Amino acid sequence: MNWKKRVARLYLAALMGSLLPGCGKAQVVEKEEVVDDSFTQYNVIANSGGKIGEYTLTNSIEALDASYEKGIRLFDVDFLFTADDVLILRHDWDQTDFGQKKVASLLGQEYEKDAYGESVIDSSLLPKYKTLQKQKVYGKFDTYTVEDLADWMADHKDAYILCDARQETIYAYQTIYDVCNQKDPELLKQIVVLCNNEEELENILGVYSFENILVRK
Repeated sequence: MNWKKRVARLYLAALMGSLLPGCGKAQVVEKEEVVDDSFTQYNVIANSGGKIGEYTLTNSIEALDASYEKGIRLFDVDFLFTADDVLILRHDWDQTDFGQKKVASLLGQEYEKDAYGESVIDSSLLPKYKTLQKQKVYGKFDTYTVEDLADWMADHKDAYILCDARQETIYAYQTIYDVCNQKDPELLKQIVVLCNNEEELENILGVYSFENILVRK
């Protein structure tokens, strides 16, 4: 079946603007026929894994666990590449102070913006994964990788991961696909594609025909 007949479309403002710190309700503004509505039955999304204690945007396994215990099953997770090409779970490099000294130099700087308003930072300025391992997020949480996420998904088979990979998007989805497919192809059914437009979606589906799709409008 044509992918256009199984896309649930969400306006970005309705999706992300309705999220409370950690989680919130996603309002479906325009919705076409959906073949598999297994993930669309959920109207609460744990943003960046959800809130844990006083902390938000951690994208940590601890946050995922806390949200899951609250009954949430749809999780927005952010992805970025490190300088040494490791795909990690992280919200941003330059907007949020996570208390990591090795990343502090990126905060508050003026960077070129891409078409979607995201900062374009040269990889030579980014930290390596090993560096992030030595400095915890907010001094409490490890930096987790897509491999760590796949392990968590395997233990939580009713959870859906809304993949927010706004930079190097196709490469990120290729990496997500490779990791999940190698561990257990069934994990791919838990992936929800989140993309900006139909052209980008076509490119993502060139990596793999993911079942679950949300397109920002």
